[in-house]
Amino acid sequence: MAGTSRMFYGTRDNELELWQYDLEKCKLTKTILSMEDMSFVKGNEIGFTNADEDQKILCKSVQSSENDGDFYFCNYDSEGILQNKRNVTESINAIFQEYPYITSRIELPDGKIITFCKDEKRINYVIVVSEMGEIKKSIKLGTSSPSDWIMTDNNKMMMIAGNQSSLANSLFELDLKKCECRLLIKNLPGSENAIFCNFVKGQNTQNLYYQTDDAVWKYNFGQNEVSKEISFLDVSLDGKFVNAMMQEEDGNWRALWVNQENGTFDFIRLRKTGEKAAKDSRVELIYAVVGPKQLYVGDVNLFNSSQNKAKITVKEYEEVEQLLADLIAGKTVDIVDLGNESLYSALEKKGMLEDVGQYLLRDPNLSEDDFLPSALGVYANNGKRYSIPYSVSLHVMMCDTPKLQNRESWDFAGFKDFLEGLPEREKALRGSCNQDILMNLCIQYMDCFIDRKENSCNFMTEEFYDFLEMASLFPDFDGSEDAWNKIMKGFEDGENVLACVNIGDFESYEYYRSMFVGKGKIMGYPTNNGIGVGIQNGSYSAPAILTGCQYKEEAWEFIKSTLIKQPELLHVPVFVSYLPSLNEIMKGLEERAQSKEALEMTTPPVTSSEIKMIRDLLENAKPLQSGNADIYEIISEEAGAYFAGQKSAEATAKVIQNRVTLYLNEE
Repeated sequence: MAGTSRMFYGTRDNELELWQYDLEKCKLTKTILSMEDMSFVKGNEIGFTNADEDQKILCKSVQSSENDGDFYFCNYDSEGILQNKRNVTESINAIFQEYPYITSRIELPDGKIITFCKDEKRINYVIVVSEMGEIKKSIKLGTSSPSDWIMTDNNKMMMIAGNQSSLANSLFELDLKKCECRLLIKNLPGSENAIFCNFVKGQNTQNLYYQTDDAVWKYNFGQNEVSKEISFLDVSLDGKFVNAMMQEEDGNWRALWVNQENGTFDFIRLRKTGEKAAKDSRVELIYAVVGPKQLYVGDVNLFNSSQNKAKITVKEYEEVEQLLADLIAGKTVDIVDLGNESLYSALEKKGMLEDVGQYLLRDPNLSEDDFLPSALGVYANNGKRYSIPYSVSLHVMMCDTPKLQNRESWDFAGFKDFLEGLPEREKALRGSCNQDILMNLCIQYMDCFIDRKENSCNFMTEEFYDFLEMASLFPDFDGSEDAWNKIMKGFEDGENVLACVNIGDFESYEYYRSMFVGKGKIMGYPTNNGIGVGIQNGSYSAPAILTGCQYKEEAWEFIKSTLIKQPELLHVPVFVSYLPSLNEIMKGLEERAQSKEALEMTTPPVTSSEIKMIRDLLENAKPLQSGNADIYEIISEEAGAYFAGQKSAEATAKVIQNRVTLYLNEE
């Protein structure tokens, strides 16, 4: 195993997962550790483990009406099998009784239990508890709570901490045997958020490594000195923390990167400071994004680590105008991300987007049947498909079930009658506002007013007048903190009837459902045909190929890699557009819905019937037009006068008609 794979573990959704990463194949495999009616105590951090070493994990038995649950330290082998467990309830309770605020993780060197706590006066202590629950050591610290700490032997630890002034971000050694804490390095180089990432103890030397926002630093025990080991600026980590690091037998470093935005794992080889990069003969494709490029690092690194023909380099732009100026100037850009609607609109109008549908049709390993049909229409226009979103979100209303009075859907007249018949209407509808309702109705039905093929519009219709009138039944919203507090109180008190939401994953659905005291229910927008549910891009990622790209086949390979990545790498069960992944996600959720723990929960997670309902909505939802952000802004600006009673619906629609026509006719 040495040199070819690595193990690491981490908690997710109350499960402990043991992963093996194959360095040669760049592939992860997962094992779920056996539970035996226990739940994992929150705070278990992700970290590396050796395959031949057992892992000690803090667990708690599942609570029942007779038992609050005991704490256990459980030993798991590399196959995820529980070897033994030790009851440490007395030890944990002893800590909580005297020191109610545990500020750090819990470790078990040599049978002891060690953690950092605060007492009632918020004074910091390090606590050592015996297996029998007796507090053996209680060392008062003259420092703040450590940002991180690590055991260097059974009686010594290193910690990064500070006081309120000059010792912030300093390195201390704590001798548990002597009850002494001494300062080693004052004001460590790097940020105040430094964390340890490795400890290496050799025959003649001991080195400690800690990570800051831009580098990895080495502390040499013998020389009591700190030097920079790795600069993150050399490896495109963009100042973001990796979750764990390891040092190979040859001295090279590899980092485990967890992209919080798209929930993927990736391993990255790190170059030491001053080390020259090996010559790369692959063709380079420039991937232009508007916004922070670290959102895209996971996908790019995953592709670059497995390809020998092409590599992707992300280029970040702060504004759409900057990117468009570079394109007009002829600067090289091969791939763009269409997650920004203004960019999509501008590039489509200029005819600069390649039809990726043709690459999908002739791909030997992929076809249209592999994707949600509704997702394929999100970036489609005039018979061309410019991108396929990795994930999608459902554009719906969430309503309080009892107040719907058995309604399953509504047409426009029925929706208006429902609103007008509500007692204390303004209070009942404050979960949304007039601008919010109008914008969401326009998003759902923009194709009724905009003809992209003819590049024309028509807002002077009875349907748009009805939209304005229905939206006017909802209250204004000024964006103040007081207004937000009233909205949230309305949900808490069970007064709010509905809210416009985008649901992109099952956790979001569970959250929105729980907002309503009477249990929330998905409803479509009012419609005279169809189900009134729309589907949109559910994430930041929608890569597209520019017509000027010289390496279009290689660019398609990158886009394909972003769509079919392993579903087990996702932290959140999102609505992915790739059906094999979606099926696997839903299978896991179905198993969770049938579990004993889920059935005993007061507020159970998504149920089997809800999973089926959401799957049906995903299959049948209407693809919503993208690229209309500027038009929505025009509508919002002009509708304000109507809601204020300054203009009629007809006069408002006429101004919108003129402005949108001018916008569509601009070069």
